[in-house]
Amino acid sequence: MYDQLGCGLSSTPSRPDLWHSKTWIDELIKLREYLNLNEIHYSAEKITESSPECLKRSKKFGTESYVTAWGQNEFSPSGTLKNFGFSDKITDIKEPCLITSGLLDLCSPLIAKAMYDKIPNSKWELFEYSRHMPFVQENEKYIKILIEWLDEND
Repeated sequence: MYDQLGCGLSSTPSRPDLWHSKTWIDELIKLREYLNLNEIHYSAEKITESSPECLKRSKKFGTESYVTAWGQNEFSPSGTLKNFGFSDKITDIKEPCLITSGLLDLCSPLIAKAMYDKIPNSKWELFEYSRHMPFVQENEKYIKILIEWLDEND
């Protein structure tokens, strides 16, 4: 796990000039190059106050980077990511992709299904009793599905 620039232990003094998609994309590319990681399993998870204790540590939250990037929320973006579009690019994903979402997730089943429909070689698993973190809320089922998917695709 790593904290992207502006969050957690990767907090920096106020640098709103850095809080945009190019920074975070370049950062991940450079990190993979530095660690010589040609192949990875990438999981984008949001760690929140309700995350299990094992995922928590003293840290600074990336409030400034979040507000600069999104504005007050992700549903009506007004920050540097307001014009960031990905739906036309996800059809280019060639690697196997596991999409997981909770029935009560802010990333609604409609959004997850739209990603599933556009990403070739993807599998979508909807977790009936979860919100945004099925890896916590339905951990046993999540681990089983993840292991099966990794066995099929690794």
